[in-house]
Amino acid sequence: MIIRLSESNGLLQFSPHITLVPMCPELKGSLADIVSACKDLALRVRKFRVPFIDTVAGLDRHNWRFRCVYALCEMVPELSVLREGAVSSFSLSHSEVYMPHLSLAYSDCNQEERERWAREIREDVAKLGGGCTVSSIEVWKTEGPENTWELVGAVPLEA
Repeated sequence: MIIRLSESNGLLQFSPHITLVPMCPELKGSLADIVSACKDLALRVRKFRVPFIDTVAGLDRHNWRFRCVYALCEMVPELSVLREGAVSSFSLSHSEVYMPHLSLAYSDCNQEERERWAREIREDVAKLGGGCTVSSIEVWKTEGPENTWELVGAVPLEA
């Protein structure tokens, strides 16, 4: 669905994901240290399913580039364990309210365009059965334009 939406609208293609914490100046340690901490986090949970909130509407739009079109996700216990563990491991503050969501499109487009894209993929999102499965923790280096971001490490969750 992301590939089809990206190709038909000239958007960046990326893997569907739920961000635990963004890369930010506040994040302490080397990328290797962050990947190592993620390996410890992965020991705390097994692969799990995250239900979408309001699967009838299914999608939401926001005026921020990285929340252009997304599916809101329920804060299930496993996701909470990973989020809290990441915040604690990386010594981050809780100043930003965490809104778990499955990112589906990145863009600075206008609201009308975002709504059109959400309508285009609504059926595809419904086919996911009201949620998605989280099977790994990934660390991405997100400096510069999105098309230059690189995967630094991926830690699978046990089944």
